[in-house]
Amino acid sequence: MSNEDIKVLIMEDSKPDRLRMRMLLGTLGVPFKFAWNSIERSMLPIIDENNPNNHETIIDENNPNNHKTIFKLMEKIKPEKLVIDLAWTTNDEKNLSKLCFLDKEEIIKENDSKGHEWISGISFIEKLNEKKDSKDYEFIKNINNLIIVTQFAQPITIGLNAYLKSILDEKWDRHDYIIVHKWREQHKFLRKIVY
Repeated sequence: MSNEDIKVLIMEDSKPDRLRMRMLLGTLGVPFKFAWNSIERSMLPIIDENNPNNHETIIDENNPNNHKTIFKLMEKIKPEKLVIDLAWTTNDEKNLSKLCFLDKEEIIKENDSKGHEWISGISFIEKLNEKKDSKDYEFIKNINNLIIVTQFAQPITIGLNAYLKSILDEKWDRHDYIIVHKWREQHKFLRKIVY
């Protein structure tokens, strides 16, 4: 499968969840790729920590197909859909569980106090929003769907959902994204992938 064939890019850290997505999407014949570094056994970083203002140039000199950041991988494969898990690390899971009982305004204050230590999936969405209208990131315009998957979904996390919708609404039309509980709302996930 060539990079041009890949329609879905998935940001998921959990091995069981990646396996489940692989089985579901493989059954449907949907071409996809994970933003995963198999050598380091971790998600690709959003940005290059050594050069945070330059997402474009970070590729592995020894293997030009091994993209060092998510944005570089997106530029190469130009996906139409992104599947974004909110929590990519154990710290993300802990921080998200704390947010379950906060309202939108309290979450905004929490984000302001955390700075660069914020939850990976949310940081990625914010970076995506920031870069969406930039000429250097034209490939983002190819994306027609964001599928946010999380175990921290309504009804217990009304504040978190309101916060996510507020940052998504900044740059995306409401029909361009969906927030789904993994795996309780698997049918919504699959419908958004296929259509």
